[in-house]
Amino acid sequence: ATKLAKSLATKNPSDYQARYWLGEAYLADGKPELALMEFKFVNQNAIFGNGINEIEFRKKLSELYSKFNHTEDAFKQNILLTKLEPNNPENFYMVGKYFEQKGKSEQALGYYQQTLKLNKRHVKAHAATGLLLFRAKKYGEAKKEIDMAIQLSPDTFSSYYYLGKILKENKDYAAAV
Repeated sequence: ATKLAKSLATKNPSDYQARYWLGEAYLADGKPELALMEFKFVNQNAIFGNGINEIEFRKKLSELYSKFNHTEDAFKQNILLTKLEPNNPENFYMVGKYFEQKGKSEQALGYYQQTLKLNKRHVKAHAATGLLLFRAKKYGEAKKEIDMAIQLSPDTFSSYYYLGKILKENKDYAAAV
């Protein structure tokens, strides 16, 4: 597949579909850095709908950008995904994570809350919301979110850690231990 896609891309360097399939072949061969180069070209030149699923493409591109620490580019892809798939909570969660990494807690909290509107059982969004509320010293609200995260996923031990910190801040030392 790689050889065929390379030959098609060589014959017509502006053939975004050949470059897309070359990127897919590189991914299958375990060469994500080469796939990212091809996908960047596709992103700039493609007309989606002609054999390329835009949503799946943007998800892969976002993952590749994240893998190579291009957080701003990954962020942009996830923002686009919230527009293309407004009912997919994972897209909103990912945007919330990027805002949190940038230190923009209010925006992150908004995207986490949107995630929870779409999926009340999204464990990571409950935990992330609880952590943001804990940092904002809103311990009562933070405890509710962390308790929900624990209820939904009792094996996520980091939630217990933050629950202990919340209880300690509320001076409930016995429960915190």
